[in-house]
Amino acid sequence: MLIDEIFEPLFMLNLGFPAVRLDKEKLIAAGHSFGGGTAVGVAFKDERVKCVMTLDPWLFPIHKDI
Repeated sequence: MLIDEIFEPLFMLNLGFPAVRLDKEKLIAAGHSFGGGTAVGVAFKDERVKCVMTLDPWLFPIHKDI
């Protein structure tokens, strides 16, 4: 999963951003439409995600317990 790759030490360097540092203690999942539903699902399953931001999320495929 991409969220696991973010925690790799060379993640930003491999993307070409050597001076950028991520605050991994304040991860935010964000998305629009189906991506919004995915962001909610990821946040539900992964405690490293501290906040979710969605725009018009498509929540139909997400189980009602989430």
